[in-house]
Amino acid sequence: VGPQGGGGITKQLTVMPLDVTEFNVDNNTVGGTGVPNHPLQICGNVPNNCIGFSLTVGGDGHWLAGFSGSGYTLALGSNGWVAEPDEDGDQVWYDWNVPNPLIQANMAGHWVQGRDWPQGTVLNLTIHREGETDYTASAQMVHNPDNPGDPNDIRAWFDLNGHWTLAVDDQVTLSGGGYHKELIVQPLAVTGFDLDHNRINGTGVTGEQLQVCANYPGGCTSVYPSVVDGTWTADYSGTTYTLVLGSNGWVADTDADGDQIWL
Repeated sequence: VGPQGGGGITKQLTVMPLDVTEFNVDNNTVGGTGVPNHPLQICGNVPNNCIGFSLTVGGDGHWLAGFSGSGYTLALGSNGWVAEPDEDGDQVWYDWNVPNPLIQANMAGHWVQGRDWPQGTVLNLTIHREGETDYTASAQMVHNPDNPGDPNDIRAWFDLNGHWTLAVDDQVTLSGGGYHKELIVQPLAVTGFDLDHNRINGTGVTGEQLQVCANYPGGCTSVYPSVVDGTWTADYSGTTYTLVLGSNGWVADTDADGDQIWL
């Protein structure tokens, strides 16, 4: 970055190499590369603050930050930053985020997709059903071509049409990049629409809380019904959304570690 002047002060920063290349949630560590023997500061974000400390890049250009004893616990979805200062305090920054991979599976749409694996990762899909030969396929994490306006919409897409018909109790597994996720397909259905009362009705697993989202241009309006005695009702009467003929959207049932059945 060239000299920047203002108020009689001029600063100049030469951009230095800095990268985050690894996360180990079990060992509570973040690792990467930088300028050999150069100081760094790393911080793990918490609400309204971050917990951090200083460390030094090794002579081989690699560094490993251990958060054990710092009061910060690394988890899937954790995020933070690492900074590499120069001699007069200017800094090269890198924002890091621990991947939180998840599976989404849609019985009616005949698809499975992987989300939040690093871009470029090749994912291996296995669908297991008792008494049948497993279905397997591979796909890469790439930008979603159906959503060109959002550069962060990254997915691995598996079109099951003509290959496999998802059914309740199928075991769906995605693995790649050191992460392994499993999802058991659960029953989920939309059974009717009550336009007079602005409601959607359906069935699912008793005790589950669902997300029901009704689409509008540029977004969707969500409500969060619970499944009671095998049925649920998404009531939009308390929102600004009005169901009409032709309305559309989606329903998601999320399991304990974030994987989802979609409809």
